[in-house]
Amino acid sequence: SHAGGAQEVIRMHLARLREQIERQQSLCRRLEALVARFTTADEASVDDYLNAIEEMTMYDKYFTKEQLDTLAERRDQLGEAHLHEVEQEWPRLIAQVREEMERGTDPKDPRMQALAKRWQELIAEFTGGDPAMAQSAANLYRGEPQVAQQNALDSSLFEYVRKAF
Repeated sequence: SHAGGAQEVIRMHLARLREQIERQQSLCRRLEALVARFTTADEASVDDYLNAIEEMTMYDKYFTKEQLDTLAERRDQLGEAHLHEVEQEWPRLIAQVREEMERGTDPKDPRMQALAKRWQELIAEFTGGDPAMAQSAANLYRGEPQVAQQNALDSSLFEYVRKAF
């Protein structure tokens, strides 16, 4: 019947709206958390805000809602101080790996093996050892070249680390 078809269309429309509302609410929650974080910081630059918002919308493209919730939970568990440490460690680790790569160090070399092990530990911490989460993160790096650039991660570096794994 005609009414049945119309009902179906409305139902689909409703489902989509609910999904959008949920996404917006989740963004609200994350922005609230951000504001809270900035009030504890001395001086929040507008840039930080904009970057954070950009990052969120980007994450929404690559991670499912469940994954984002899990990430938020893990953030809380690990605590800000620890997250800050890891944020500082990544660039250092990437720089060390690049140095070994440019030096032509064999990926099997114990020095490189130690760096690769740490790399995997940091990834495992972020993903909680969930391969789907790791895949989403990899897709993010592939799909958003500017993120990879910010972190000085290019495909040759990835390839080199992969060999070390």
